[in-house]
Formats: sequence, C-alpha cells, structure tokens
Amino acid sequence: EEWKDHLYAMDQLKEGINWRAYGQKDPLLEYKGEAFQAFQELLENIDRKTLQLCFKLQIDTSEEQEQIMQPVQTQHENALGMGLQGQSQQNAGNQQAGGPQPYEREKPKVGRNDPCPCGSGKKYKHCCGP
Repeated sequence: EEWKDHLYAMDQLKEGINWRAYGQKDPLLEYKGEAFQAFQELLENIDRKTLQLCFKLQIDTSEEQEQIMQPVQTQHENALGMGLQGQSQQNAGNQQAGGPQPYEREKPKVGRNDPCPCGSGKKYKHCCGP
C-alpha cells in the first residue's frame, strides 16, 4: 500500500517538476532532492506501520494451534527415486579423485589477432573466429 502511494507521488512529482525551471532552479537537482526525501518518508511510514502491526499482534495459544504447529517428521528409507543417490555417488567419486579436474586444451588457444590456423593468411577474427 505504501509503495503504491510512493509510486503515485513520484509520478506526480515527475509531472510537475519542470515548473521549477521558471524559478531559476535546476529541475533535475530539485527532483533528486524531493525524490530522496519522499523515499525517506516511505521508509519511515513502513517502519511505523510495521511497529503498529507488531504491537497489535495477538498470539493464539489454543490447543488447535498447538496441534497445527507441531513439527512434521518424515523419514525416507530409500532416496533412489528422488534423484539423490546418483549425486551422492558422483560427489564421492570426485572427492576420492581430488575434486573436479581442470579442462585442458588439445590445441593452443588462438588469439583474435593471430593468423588463422586454417592457412588463409587472414586474422582469426576475420576468418574463422566468432
């Protein structure tokens, strides 16, 4: 609610800020200043309304609520159908091998301005490059 009001106020400010130029003031600087002030007011209003709601909060301690709030406990004997078993085996294999191995190139990397390896004599960027 506060955010909607703030956006509406910013739209109104944007529409009327150009009238400040008649008063020999820079409209952009005026807009920045008033927009910052409006944002600070937005934050204060949100804080104030949040505190009001927190003070008005009443906690229901009836038996029905206690039954609802009890933690749900589930046990899975087999995680095979959930896609977790394959991942745990793969992670165990990576840990035994010292982690994932870095990628190694088969051929040396060709720079953009290097001659093209196809033999055309052009630069790589103008021949076979991306």
